[in-house]
Amino acid sequence: MKPEKIVEIEILLKSSKDNFLFFIYESKAVYSAKACTYLHSQLPTGHSDLAGICPCGLPAYIELKAKGKLSTLKSNQKIFLTNVINHGAFAVVVDSYKLLSEYYEKFHSLKREERKTYLLSLLP
Repeated sequence: MKPEKIVEIEILLKSSKDNFLFFIYESKAVYSAKACTYLHSQLPTGHSDLAGICPCGLPAYIELKAKGKLSTLKSNQKIFLTNVINHGAFAVVVDSYKLLSEYYEKFHSLKREERKTYLLSLLP
C-alpha cells in the first residue's frame, strides 16, 4: 500500500469520530472500457485528495502527503488550496490525523479574521 494511502485511511477512520465529513476525490484519468479510451478528470487542476465539511460547518479541503513529505506540495495544489482558503474554507496539507487535528483546533480557536492568515501560513 502506498504511504499516502495509509494516511488517507487513518484520516477517514479517525475524522468521522470528530465530526468531519470527507469524500475521496481522484483527479487521475480513468480508463473506460465502453469508450475504449482514458477519460480525464472533471476536477479542477490541483484539487485536494479529500473534500467535505469540518465540524464547524465550513467547507474543508485536505491534501494528503506521505509521512514527512509535506514539502512535496505541487504548485497547482498550492494554488487550489490558496484559492479555497481565500474563499473561507478550511484547507491544509497533512501527513497524519494528528496534524489535521492540531491545525483544526488552532484554526477553530482563532477569530474569524485571523483564520485565513493562519491557514495560508501553514502551506509549504
